[in-house]
Amino acid sequence: MSLRKAINAHCKSCIYDDAEKGTWVKQVENCTVYKCDLYKVRPLTKASKQLIKTTSI
Repeated sequence: MSLRKAINAHCKSCIYDDAEKGTWVKQVENCTVYKCDLYKVRPLTKASKQLIKTTSI
């Protein structure tokens, strides 16, 4: 398993609730566990990645 897949799997198992609104990526993106070691590398939606790229320039 790749590092990215392992991070995705961990985040999904930690926060995803199929009874809640939104995809697992959107739910993980909205995670507020800032002290998590994986917070800065958690999966983000494509729209958020693009926003980060355009505002970081």
